[in-house]
Amino acid sequence: KGKATIITTNQVPYHFHNAAWLIPDDWGKEDIALVTNHWEANDKTFIDRKIIIGNLRYSKKWLSILDEYSLENISNTDSKKRVLILTHTEIHTKDWIRMLELLRDLQQTEDINLKILPHIRGMINMEPPKGLEKAWDKTTTLDVAVKNSDIVIFWESSGIFEAVLRNKKIFFLSFLTLRKFIWENNAPTNIIIKNEKELFDALNNYNENDVIDNHCFEEIIWPEGDPWSNA
Repeated sequence: KGKATIITTNQVPYHFHNAAWLIPDDWGKEDIALVTNHWEANDKTFIDRKIIIGNLRYSKKWLSILDEYSLENISNTDSKKRVLILTHTEIHTKDWIRMLELLRDLQQTEDINLKILPHIRGMINMEPPKGLEKAWDKTTTLDVAVKNSDIVIFWESSGIFEAVLRNKKIFFLSFLTLRKFIWENNAPTNIIIKNEKELFDALNNYNENDVIDNHCFEEIIWPEGDPWSNA
């Protein structure tokens, strides 16, 4: 500090207000913060200079790099809907038992090919819950799993922005989350799912030709165009 300009950024998109993110590090505040969006810029009042660039992890350039080095492709050999669940740990899930019961019901649905991705932090060494062994996948990367899905379902994981980048149909299980997310204020009603019945109705009505509206998420990661160009 004082010998060079300190510039910081964050690999996690600023998608909910979190007091823990708003405390300067022990070495003092940075000189310049490259922030995700105007919500982060407004909240980080202790930093004098903030530049809004979006989130580099979810830039089109980074997507092209991932595609270049990721040759794995899982073809869809039948007409079933490919549904990916981005899970999270018990501490970040409002009702763990209810969540597991829902996943078991989804796995038994005949027109669904289900893949469950355990969260990289806190679940990667976890044994598959009983009845979910077939769908539980701790070897496929997030990028490949999202790329080879039609529908992505979540309630907490920031990995959902991978699905935004690849223009996937997204369902948010509001009845399992413990947070209020910034993007919820502008989310279409067909994204926010309030209970199990709404989810199964939405899955039954899914049509791959429907227009996908993920603008509420795009506002978080691309507030002023592609982050790579901004950086």
